[in-house]
Amino acid sequence: MLFFIVYIVIFICIIRQVILKAQNNQQRNNPSNNGSRVVYTPPKTDSIAAVNAQKDNYYQHYQRLATQPISVTRRELKQEKQQQQLQQKQQKQQDPNKRQTVQKETGKKPSTTDYLERKAKMDQMEHAREKQEEIRRVNQRYGGQRVGGRYLIGDPIPRGMKLFYCPYCGAENIVSADYRSGMDCYFCRTELK
Repeated sequence: MLFFIVYIVIFICIIRQVILKAQNNQQRNNPSNNGSRVVYTPPKTDSIAAVNAQKDNYYQHYQRLATQPISVTRRELKQEKQQQQLQQKQQKQQDPNKRQTVQKETGKKPSTTDYLERKAKMDQMEHAREKQEEIRRVNQRYGGQRVGGRYLIGDPIPRGMKLFYCPYCGAENIVSADYRSGMDCYFCRTELK
């Protein structure tokens, strides 16, 4: 019984598709059916002058393309390739140890992702070193005192920390909860008391 119901539903769907297809074909063949189907037609040019102007534009465009010299010649490509080879030789002479270590580790030529990973690590180490040097310079300039943390309005106060107002400028500094003395304001570098 269930099989029979499924068979009837499938049969109805197929017949519906056939009827819709026939209606679509009839609408295509009969364009005067009260505008139920809109077909795009490009606008017609009324004047010969407009057509001639369009032809002139195409002609000028292709003439410009034909008269322009080819931007890259074989000689230029050969020179670029020679320059690249020369640069590679110079790089090999400058840092042979780096290339040999990479090739020993992987046993093949370094890939782009390997290069980018190494570069990112080197940049990260350099950034950390610069930051430490900056902190050291600031501490030397201001007597080697530690500096309080900056508090932005609306930020939560971390656990084990408290707000301490600078007596000189009134800036809010985040310091440890057991703070007594020996720290400067992050803003004006006066001692927090």
